[in-house]
Amino acid sequence: MERVLPIQKLLGRSQRLPWLISGLTLVILAGAILLTTQATRGRIREQIVGRDGEILHAVALMHLSKAEEEGELIGAPEDPGNQLNVVLEVSRLKGVLGVRLFDVRGKFVDAFPGYVLDAKLDPADLRPLSNLHPVSRFRPALPLDQAFLPETNRPTALATAEPVLEVNVPLHLKTEGPLIGIAQFIIKGDSIVQEFARLDQHLLRQAMTAFVAGGFLLAAALLWSFRRLSRAHRLLAERTEHLVQANKELALAAKTSAVGAVTSHLIHGLRNPLAGLQNFVSGLGSNNATGDTNVEVQEAIASTR
Repeated sequence: MERVLPIQKLLGRSQRLPWLISGLTLVILAGAILLTTQATRGRIREQIVGRDGEILHAVALMHLSKAEEEGELIGAPEDPGNQLNVVLEVSRLKGVLGVRLFDVRGKFVDAFPGYVLDAKLDPADLRPLSNLHPVSRFRPALPLDQAFLPETNRPTALATAEPVLEVNVPLHLKTEGPLIGIAQFIIKGDSIVQEFARLDQHLLRQAMTAFVAGGFLLAAALLWSFRRLSRAHRLLAERTEHLVQANKELALAAKTSAVGAVTSHLIHGLRNPLAGLQNFVSGLGSNNATGDTNVEVQEAIASTR
């Protein structure tokens, strides 16, 4: 009995539980999808940014090797003039705003066109470049006065700030080195911005589709499970109510049986004394010398009978 009431209270409170758990599950699902989407977005963006570096690296290696094989180099390949000529050939690709040339220690050597400002190579980029790996950095809004001379000395087609892709390419003759210089290509980043926008739209659609489909399936499964659980709860509540009623009836039957036993015992205990008392009173009436039985004796005889 004492354990039945807490169960009934728990069953009453469980009506809000499906909605709470469903909401919490959807929040967790949304968080998981968001984290996964952000991680995927970051990896794909790195691939997009690094793609031009791989292409320029391969083109520069091809031009430098071809120039050496055909004897177009004047002097050693380590000569900055030869390297700049090769870099200028590569810079004819669409979207290249300018190039810088650094030595193997990352020290600035030369730049083209003339309005390209001197710069320092990031020390963090020197190690992968020394291992012959290109390094690309995308700057969404680079103030062009940090890369080029004032407008009077550069094309007016450039705005004050533009998205720019900086691609650092290691220069070497063979596939495995050694490093003879570093070329930095300054490329317009409009195409990168557009690819990022398309990527974000695609990932957003995928995330929304995954959330709607996954959320619908999870919510349907949870509601179906809780419906079955609610049905089991109702059955348990009905059986609990029947058990309480049976316990009450059993307790009442036990009390009635006890009262009946006590009554039977009392009647059995009073029967013999009352029979003796009846005989005694009747004897009083028959022993009366006058033969007249008074009213009190008659009432006593009736009561004992």
